[in-house]
Amino acid sequence: MEAIAHLVRALPAERARHGQPYLALELDHGPGPSGEPEWSLCLRCLPPLAVALDGALSAAYPDARLGRLAGEVPQPAPGRAALPGHVMRFRKQRGFIYPLLPPADELASPPLEAIAHTQASLGVPSSIRFTLTPAPASLEALARRRFRHHEDRLVRQERWGLPEAGLHSTLQRAELTNASRAQNRSLFWLELVIAAADRETCRQLAAPVQARRGENRLHRRWMPVRQNLYRHRFATATPPLLPSPRALISAAEAAHLLALPTARMKGVPVRRVAIPRIPPHCICKFICWSRRACPSAQRKPRMSCSR
Repeated sequence: MEAIAHLVRALPAERARHGQPYLALELDHGPGPSGEPEWSLCLRCLPPLAVALDGALSAAYPDARLGRLAGEVPQPAPGRAALPGHVMRFRKQRGFIYPLLPPADELASPPLEAIAHTQASLGVPSSIRFTLTPAPASLEALARRRFRHHEDRLVRQERWGLPEAGLHSTLQRAELTNASRAQNRSLFWLELVIAAADRETCRQLAAPVQARRGENRLHRRWMPVRQNLYRHRFATATPPLLPSPRALISAAEAAHLLALPTARMKGVPVRRVAIPRIPPHCICKFICWSRRACPSAQRKPRMSCSR
């Protein structure tokens, strides 16, 4: 996620002229090329960034490619431009100092696996989109100042005779320790949208999305007036012009939320590619020479290479 942040983030002059580029990870469940329902994992980005993003993705997942099978040019996937019947948006419930990272969740399955199983079990077309817009690098210094200010406030509560435990509180120490894992990381604006035919389907899909939580959790945003606005903006994946401060997440939180499913994921109809990433170009044959078979050949075992 750190490499992706530096690839997508634009310079201040380019950001002022053309805007800040963004990328979106989409989890779609709907009819596939054969007409049967299948689950697909897509990445929406600018075409010039596809090759560079493929390199960053394959560095973390050697068996994953972006838009291609071998060495050909990445090809875009056909998109579904249908207008959804209902959308739900989410952001953090507390400030961006408190991360979404659970304290000890290394052995758990990725969150995308639970989302994929829920989409497949419902059996209706649905889409879940994680839109990430790299924040300016200056916000990293602001995040550190807010963290120090919060820590100093806890120390003052402890020393000024207030009825507060301060840093001696077990809960406060645990929250600060986990919050330090999200510091000194690149920052993103997160726009999480669930789109389906009706409100009940969106509510059922929101359960696995909100299941993973640490000192913070994803909170649903109520849109009684802007519902139709974000329904029409879902096809273009355009993030909001003025994001909320609670939509700010670090690269460590994004890596936890967007960890790709493992190969052991079963029960989800998805097409996989069985072609190895690096095909063998050379088959080496070892020819051992035996002195008994050929007494006149006083040679050592050699190796020959045939293409």
